[in-house]
Amino acid sequence: MSVEGGGFTMATGQKSMELFVSVKVSSVPAGANFLRVQFPDPATKEPRDTRTLKLDGPKEYKASSSPMSKLKYLDAYPVVIQLCSDRNGTQVVEQITQPVRFELPPAMQAQLGVNQ
Repeated sequence: MSVEGGGFTMATGQKSMELFVSVKVSSVPAGANFLRVQFPDPATKEPRDTRTLKLDGPKEYKASSSPMSKLKYLDAYPVVIQLCSDRNGTQVVEQITQPVRFELPPAMQAQLGVNQ
């Protein structure tokens, strides 16, 4: 399992953000049935918002958080990614933590006139 990408998107109404990750599962380990992605609380950075996806063989999976507000620019938010045997995540087969940074790509910074 590896993280292929991650970042943020503007949520509907553009008053909040959604964090997202793309996870590539190249082979499903024995006993793994679900992919769980835990997005952090913006204030505490502790896991708060969980997305659980049924594993459907080796492929790329994508997950997004609920809309969040009060993300701090250039801060990294830890996203916990688990392969589990059960939906509740009590039996974790593999786990990685991927920091996702809230930042604007260089092209968007130039468009908005933002200097770093």
